Amino acid sequence: AFLAEASVKLRGKPILISREKINELYHLEWVSRGEGWPLKSPTGFAQGFAQALAWYRREGWLPQNINSKITA
Repeated sequence: AFLAEASVKLRGKPILISREKINELYHLEWVSRGEGWPLKSPTGFAQGFAQALAWYRREGWLPQNINSKITA
């Protein structure tokens, strides 16, 4: 994050990550530290992505036929 912030001065372009954002992400209330980690049966990306697409389509946030190459 420090290097990314320094690059702003050199490039003059905005950054996505900063030390402040890192602190927000690792705030105690955001990090799960309990039983069950790591997950016993985590969902893989392909399955999770398909499930997410199906949910968004069911809820009307995405059209039913957004892309014939992406299936859920």
